[in-house]
Amino acid sequence: MQVAIEAGVKWYTGTNWSIYSGIYGEYGVNNLVSQKDKKNFIAYDVLKDTKFTNGSSFTTEYMNTNGKLTKFTEQIHPLAVGVKIRVSFGW
Repeated sequence: MQVAIEAGVKWYTGTNWSIYSGIYGEYGVNNLVSQKDKKNFIAYDVLKDTKFTNGSSFTTEYMNTNGKLTKFTEQIHPLAVGVKIRVSFGW
C-alpha cells in the first residue's frame, strides 16, 4: 500500500494553452522485505567450479563480529518526491 499526495496550480496564459506546476510525494507503507526468504549473498557450487550465484541484499544475512546472523536490510519502504510541470493545449 502507498500513500500519495499532490498539490499544484494550473496557470492560464490567456491564450489557448495553460501550464500546470506542482509537487508530489509518495510513501510505501508496507515493508518490501520478506522475512521468509533467507539466502546467501554469493553462493558457490562445488560441482561447477566457475559457477557463482548471487542473491538479493534484501534477503541476505551475514555473520557479524559477534558470530550472530544479521540481515543486510531490516525494512525497506519506498519513498518518492518530485516536481511536476505540464503544458496543455485547448480551444
